[in-house]
Amino acid sequence: MSFAADDVSIRTCRTAITTDDPAGDLSPRADPHDWVGPLILFHLSDAPSTLTDLLTPLDGEVGVLKYVTQLQSDHVVWLAVAPADRDRASLIYEIRAPSKHPGRLPLDAGYPVARLDPCEPLITQYNGGLLVSGVGCITLEVYVRDAEVPPITRTIPFGAPTCP
Repeated sequence: MSFAADDVSIRTCRTAITTDDPAGDLSPRADPHDWVGPLILFHLSDAPSTLTDLLTPLDGEVGVLKYVTQLQSDHVVWLAVAPADRDRASLIYEIRAPSKHPGRLPLDAGYPVARLDPCEPLITQYNGGLLVSGVGCITLEVYVRDAEVPPITRTIPFGAPTCP
């Protein structure tokens, strides 16, 4: 797997929230639908059905769907919007374009890929978000460095009742 450097938001331990306290491990409270391989995307599975107004563009900007990402791996992980969906969605782990409206951003403010570095101890959290334009399904892909497996994928409905 390789990604163009301009397409990747890199999150390191400098920007992570880490804990060695078992009470800080949020995974026991995670909905099983929030898991994508070694990542938990907290509350992302509930947001799409309740925030459809954020999916409607306003002056070229869409609402930010915020979530917490918890990484449980000792390998670097890449979270990516599937190539077929990159014209309708991007990841917000850092912002690269200004906003005209509070709580909204243009799609190109995000990145198609986020690299998430593991930190000591093993539980690492990053604040993140997703920009989605329009109602429909978006596929996310998770790649794990040094893993001999294809990407783990998860398709999430945004304002749609279900996804194929």
